[in-house]
Amino acid sequence: MKKNYAITFGFLLSVQFLTAQTTQTFNYTGSVQTFTVPACVTSLTVDVSGAKGGASGGNGGRVQGAMSVTPGEVLNIYVGGMGGAQISNSPGGYNGGGTAGTCSVQYAGAGGGGASDIRRAPYTLNDRIVVGGGGGGSHPINSTNNGGAGGGLIGGNVIGNGNTCMSQWATGGSQTTGGSSSTWSGTCCSFTVVPGGSFGIGGNGAGPGVACNGGDSGAGGGGGWYGGGGGGTYTAGGGGSSYTASSVSAVVHSQGFQTGNGQVLITTSSGIPSPGPITGNATLCLNGTANYSIASMVGATSYNWTVPAGSTINSGQGTTSINITAGSTSGNISVTATFSCGTSTPTTLALTISQGPTVGATATPSNNVCTGATVTLSGTGATSYTWSGGITNGVPFVIMTTTTYTVTGSNSNGCTGTATITITVNPSLSVTSSATPSNNICNGSSVTLTGIGASSYTWTGGVLNGIPFVPNASGTYTVTGTDINGCIGTSTQTITLLPLPQVSSIAFPSTTVCVGSSVTLNGSGAATYSWTGGVTNGIPFIPAVTTTYTVTGVGPNGCSNTATTTITVNPLPIISFNIFPSATVCAGTSVVLSGTGASTYVWSGGVTNAVPFIANSTNSYTVTGTDAIGCTNTAIATVNVNPLPTVTASSTANSICIGSSITLTGSGATTYSWSGGVINAFPFIPTSTTTYTVTGTDAIGCTNTATITVVVYTQPVVTASASSIVVCLSDANVTLTGSPTGGTWSGQGVVGNSFNPLIATTGSHAVSYFFTDVHGCTNTAIVTITVNLCVGLEETILANGVSVYPNPNNGNFTLGVSANVDELVIKITDIQGRVVYASVDNKVNAGFVKQISLDSQPSGMYLMQILANGEQRTEKISIHK
Repeated sequence: MKKNYAITFGFLLSVQFLTAQTTQTFNYTGSVQTFTVPACVTSLTVDVSGAKGGASGGNGGRVQGAMSVTPGEVLNIYVGGMGGAQISNSPGGYNGGGTAGTCSVQYAGAGGGGASDIRRAPYTLNDRIVVGGGGGGSHPINSTNNGGAGGGLIGGNVIGNGNTCMSQWATGGSQTTGGSSSTWSGTCCSFTVVPGGSFGIGGNGAGPGVACNGGDSGAGGGGGWYGGGGGGTYTAGGGGSSYTASSVSAVVHSQGFQTGNGQVLITTSSGIPSPGPITGNATLCLNGTANYSIASMVGATSYNWTVPAGSTINSGQGTTSINITAGSTSGNISVTATFSCGTSTPTTLALTISQGPTVGATATPSNNVCTGATVTLSGTGATSYTWSGGITNGVPFVIMTTTTYTVTGSNSNGCTGTATITITVNPSLSVTSSATPSNNICNGSSVTLTGIGASSYTWTGGVLNGIPFVPNASGTYTVTGTDINGCIGTSTQTITLLPLPQVSSIAFPSTTVCVGSSVTLNGSGAATYSWTGGVTNGIPFIPAVTTTYTVTGVGPNGCSNTATTTITVNPLPIISFNIFPSATVCAGTSVVLSGTGASTYVWSGGVTNAVPFIANSTNSYTVTGTDAIGCTNTAIATVNVNPLPTVTASSTANSICIGSSITLTGSGATTYSWSGGVINAFPFIPTSTTTYTVTGTDAIGCTNTATITVVVYTQPVVTASASSIVVCLSDANVTLTGSPTGGTWSGQGVVGNSFNPLIATTGSHAVSYFFTDVHGCTNTAIVTITVNLCVGLEETILANGVSVYPNPNNGNFTLGVSANVDELVIKITDIQGRVVYASVDNKVNAGFVKQISLDSQPSGMYLMQILANGEQRTEKISIHK
């Protein structure tokens, strides 16, 4: 048998496992073989294939699966043999293959293939765990498939080729019974039917048949869990069935798989994990010590360590960690873990043993120096170095006395070696130094360091002897002086940088101002201050243009610093104004002042921008305009106020009687305009008492007014009557009565207060009564007296038959007639003689009343003429509204 090994790695609980997989192959030997289950193995992977039937018989079956086992258990392995060739009585294959029948002539069957199986103790057919069925043997004629294929839960049947000599062809075995052998139909040949397959064994082929080609034989059936049936004369055998017990899982059956002899493959997987990686140095120095460890493994009872020859384990054998001392030989450190079921494969770590380095020592610049010289000691031949005397490798130090130093060098493996060097120290040089102007300087100032007492000098900090430089921080500078012998001396100068004052500046009221505004600049952070531009600290000044001012502040330590402030000077707005309606107005005129050129405006004199006010006298107003950035400027607007003319009003009379004309005249101006439609210095007739206003305008257009009241007195109401208005020529004087009294009578025949008919003579005589009141106003009443010859007629109708009332009146009055009149004619005229009313009424009877209206006429005196039956009468009508 042959063993194949496969190694796989896995991790469990941070422990590395080394799991070995081993596959063992069992081939045909013709005898029983055994397999012992390894320790810690509880499952096998099995692959079992039965043998092929003889000649061109059916292929053997194949079964694959996982089989549960017990460590140490011994299994028997039966590997089936291929069936014999096509000869008389050809043997069946090992492990259950059926034998071919006896052949008396040329056509013989082949033997059936044997099964392959794995058995547990006591190793009987009933103890088979896995069975791979064998294939049926073949026959040279009358079988298209040349024997049933082995394997599967039911072995392969033989398929006939249409020959009618067989009533049944051989069938394969199943899980419960063997396959049936072939039987004949009796139509062409006959033979003795042999038993079919049985438990584990294939059926044998039939013997020579009658009339079957003179005596052909049948082929054997394949072995299996149940064997296949044997073949009849000149027919093939059936295939055996495969089988797996219930302890086998993941089963896969493959029918007709195996050609040739059978085969069994058993694969085991060791259950013992190997230790994880070994932790520790892979390189040690000779005689060096080190610790090595692995992670603890679950279930391990102990650990076994081995080390290279010459090295020793100081402690920890049997545990997960050991301490060793290295010998001179390199090799492997190995460890195995022991479990209850066995020991793991080892885990190893290659250990290299390093010999110590060959260490050397050098001194720079030399091992022969002056007192106080700087020497650098450097080790060679190793990777790191430790010096005696507190010296650091490769780092300069100052040496004062002759000293021997030892260096211990270590290589990359930590191995060490030593070397020594002696530094001889010669007496040192006395060097002094100076700092100019002082050791205390202001930050940013220069200083000159100078060495004294040697031939040449070297200063720390990059300083050149006697050359000014600007330190960037306070510090101590060392000068190394070297004499002609190469000995040196040192001196130090400590330069202290005095802090500069933190100067800042403040501008009041702001850094942005308007032209003409004052600014006060104040420095802070120092003791005293001086400004550029002639500015004095804290003193207001007026900047002309935008300027940057620098203040230099000096602190108490005498150090100074600067700060700058830029004062932005914005231009003033250009202010102008508008005056509406004009810059020259008359007293009392409304004026509007409006600023221009800025954003907001404030006026003197209580004036509000663009709001009208009354200017009563010439005045100058100042407007202050403020623009969008707060700068202001002013402008002055002068409003010239001309005085109003002194206007007076005069009249030709301050009181008149109605109907009289007067002339009103203004004075004190150039032109005049009167109320009431009056024209200056032109007469007119007032109709009522009125106050007249004259507006006088002088040469520059200013106006003023004056008033005058004209009192218009109404005419007195005057009436006239006669004791008789129709008299005879010979009658006595008629008594004339006028009202109010005190007036005078006039007219033909008037004598004093009486009318003399005789003097008057016959006819109608208008007698007037004139009356003047206390205001000088006059009125007249007329009474008409008719003087007849008196030849016996009565007085006429109009003498006593007409009445007018009321009189005076407001323009509406009544005319009454107390006589019968054929035609009544009425005409009313004003004092200019214009007819304002006329009417004609016919057939007027006594008691006639007529309403007359003069509403459209003004107040005044009117004459009403009445004509009736050839008579005439005149009445004065006085209208007062």
